[in-house]
Amino acid sequence: MAQSLLDLIGRFPGLTVHSVYSIDRDFRAAKRAAFSGLLRSLDAALVEDGRYAALTVDGDGTEHLYTEVHEQVRPRRLIGPAAQVPAHESLWIQAADLVAYTACQAVARQPEREFMWYWHAQHLPKAPPPREA
Repeated sequence: MAQSLLDLIGRFPGLTVHSVYSIDRDFRAAKRAAFSGLLRSLDAALVEDGRYAALTVDGDGTEHLYTEVHEQVRPRRLIGPAAQVPAHESLWIQAADLVAYTACQAVARQPEREFMWYWHAQHLPKAPPPREA
């Protein structure tokens, strides 16, 4: 089922996958670096396409990091800080969670998840590999 959903995401017209990670051992620093890298990646793609976008992330509205990083990075093409929506309320966020976990396994290569190591490349062929922030 997960592979079928990834195939659907990979073929969805107009949808682009951006995966950014950080290997900082401090969770907060890693989250900040990865989100900053994601904003920069999205903004560059939007500038190139001449488009604007709004960003929605998994959350309950209590995570201030997203607004702080948005104000630091100041992306020109992302309208306002990311809106936070709980994953159980959004199929798009659930799909993004699957893509993120697939990207994580492409990078982390946990032995117990070896079957997933190549899912990102196989099922999201138009997506660039996850990139380090």
